[in-house]
Amino acid sequence: AAGGGAGGGEPLPEVDYEAGEGEEAGAGGGVAAARPRFFLAKALSFPSLARSQAHGVWAVPPGVAEKLAAAFVPAPQPPSSGDGSGAPGSRPGAVYLCFTVNLSGHFQGLARVLAPPREADLDVFPRGSSGTPPRHFLPVEWEVVCDLPHAEVAGLKNSLNGGKPVKVGKDGQELEPGAGGALAQAMAGEAEGAGRPRPAPPTEPLDLDAAAASAAARAAPKPASPSGQDRDGTRRG
Repeated sequence: AAGGGAGGGEPLPEVDYEAGEGEEAGAGGGVAAARPRFFLAKALSFPSLARSQAHGVWAVPPGVAEKLAAAFVPAPQPPSSGDGSGAPGSRPGAVYLCFTVNLSGHFQGLARVLAPPREADLDVFPRGSSGTPPRHFLPVEWEVVCDLPHAEVAGLKNSLNGGKPVKVGKDGQELEPGAGGALAQAMAGEAEGAGRPRPAPPTEPLDLDAAAASAAARAAPKPASPSGQDRDGTRRG
């Protein structure tokens, strides 16, 4: 069952945010820190979310991995705080995922992406309809776990997706920063109203750097020996 929701269970008023440039003018006329960026994360199941929280990683398809990697180019991420400080979804220049399980009718939480995607061989998440295991993984820090009905944020429109509600979009759809920030606040409000604590650090953290290095080593071609034989003893030519 859904919790109290932001605003006591009443839907938010309809707001159609304009697309931003990612940066705002500072009080002194300069350029302030880049605004956070928000992306939809469509999960196949609730167990996938539990595994993400336990391991501190999330898997994405190649197209979404490219989009998220590009999001890090102008805005290198600050180090993880680890102390739960700061309002969820508020770090300047940060990249966030807004999670919703397919067909659930709810948003389930918010996580900050800590680094660009890495290719690795990890048996963590269920395979999709293709039966192929995911290979692109992100280190994430969960900031909110909630149960926010889509209906309560139906008034939030995403100008980066034709002014449609924020719930609408494919996996990896970017949200305009104003709409994404309002959604993050709504998720945090639902969690607070329902008495849900801020997510704990991963209980079984995975080292993506090590996993990526291992995958790259296995994929690298085997060097040939000076005698014209491959390392496994097979004669070339």
